[in-house]
Amino acid sequence: MIPVNERLPRNIILTLLFLICSGGSAATEPVIRYVASADIGADVIVDSRPSARCREASLPAARCLPADDFFGPHHRLANASGILWLLGTAGLTGSEHVLVIGDESTSRDLLAGLLFLAGQERVSVLNLPLSAQNEAGVRLTPGVPRSRTREVVYRAPMRGERILLRNELRVLMAEDAPPVILDGRTENEYWGQLIRAARGGHLPGAQHFPSSGLLQDAADVVSGPFYDREPVVYGHDAFEGVIYMARLTAHGIDARLYLEGWAGWASDGGLPADSVTYPDHRVVAGHQHSQGDRSDFGLPILMGAGIGAALLAFAGFLSGRLVRQPGNA
Repeated sequence: MIPVNERLPRNIILTLLFLICSGGSAATEPVIRYVASADIGADVIVDSRPSARCREASLPAARCLPADDFFGPHHRLANASGILWLLGTAGLTGSEHVLVIGDESTSRDLLAGLLFLAGQERVSVLNLPLSAQNEAGVRLTPGVPRSRTREVVYRAPMRGERILLRNELRVLMAEDAPPVILDGRTENEYWGQLIRAARGGHLPGAQHFPSSGLLQDAADVVSGPFYDREPVVYGHDAFEGVIYMARLTAHGIDARLYLEGWAGWASDGGLPADSVTYPDHRVVAGHQHSQGDRSDFGLPILMGAGIGAALLAFAGFLSGRLVRQPGNA
């Protein structure tokens, strides 16, 4: 077995991880797959773009199901019942073959990942922007807004076994044979150079395997034996983690998602991490100063000048009062 703390080229990791799922045998078709044409006989087409753009023009009979509707402020993911209710407002029961369309790969993959976790039987993602369909002569018609109430009950069982919580991940990492852990963030975030959480760095022993490297077609992936356990993957937060899982799934890699991501792990200072860094607090009015930056001294100088002026004014006030007292004339 290859040590998990060694950094491997992206194409080697991708090939080896695919082999986890196949176990040396013929691999089954992934639940999520990328397609180059909308003409695949899908039961339902869902448009991941904002509702206003979907209602303006989309593929015929497409249902408007914006990916952002599943998230609240600061990318807070809706709870399970909320997700299933939203899918029901688009007329989905979970048994359909769904085609996801949109202009941006992030929104398409995000919606595909949510459908996968919700238990959707089969999901295809049009790996081209919708504008390309229009340029190719495909007739666009107004999209169908999702209902304000649930049209049907979404009945597919959620793939809850694919989601890991913080305590579950801690137990797995403490085992004699911990799982392979993949970090899908940028390299600067992995090494703690860019910090978007309470601290920078990555989970102990995690391999850097960026989500952005999974956008190409998966046709070049081959099969063979590798680890006997599925990898654990994570992004910055749930928003980016779901996208990461969707792309891995489309490449035939069955993974478990640490849903909170690095933001959740980093929030607990008692949890171990590698390449740990902390934010630079020398930040004034949105500008971070270096040691040689003269503006570092701007705030103390201004504060000192303001205090000095106030003291002089107060001294003048007292002097005037004393001069006016009886007996001092």
